[in-house]
Amino acid sequence: MSGMTEHIFAALQSVAPEVDRADIDAQQPLRDQVDLDSMDWMTFLAELQARTGAQIPARDTHRLRSIDDLSEYLARQLGESTAPIGTIGPGARG
Repeated sequence: MSGMTEHIFAALQSVAPEVDRADIDAQQPLRDQVDLDSMDWMTFLAELQARTGAQIPARDTHRLRSIDDLSEYLARQLGESTAPIGTIGPGARG
């Protein structure tokens, strides 16, 4: 598991400590797998920003659905990825 994924799960467990990472499919929408209301989701994203130092503008939050989406997005924000252009970010389809 990547360091970015570790940050994501640590932030998730700070908001939803009952979550077992073994039950999470990294490719499926996270909010479909974990009972997070909109306030919990925003708290999770704020915690993720604090842990990583990345900025997640409100305009991007709708694209961040799965652990994989989050990991790729954060890695790109922090300059740690060579992900194909257009998979996450402005103009991405989903």
